Amino acid sequence: SEVDGRVPVVFDCKWLPMKKIYYLCESWFIMPEIGSLVRVIFTIDKLPQWQAIVNNTQQFILSHIKY
Repeated sequence: SEVDGRVPVVFDCKWLPMKKIYYLCESWFIMPEIGSLVRVIFTIDKLPQWQAIVNNTQQFILSHIKY
């Protein structure tokens, strides 16, 4: 869903046609604090936790940046 007219996170989940399942998802989001596009890859079973994955990734990145 949109936030202030913007899409905060974009997902692409890969489909395995032979097995008829999704198996891998990629997400992309902007981190304006560091001016970067971030890509995170995770398995489809983690999709319901996507917000926690994005938040934890942002916290991890910001905690490892030296200003």
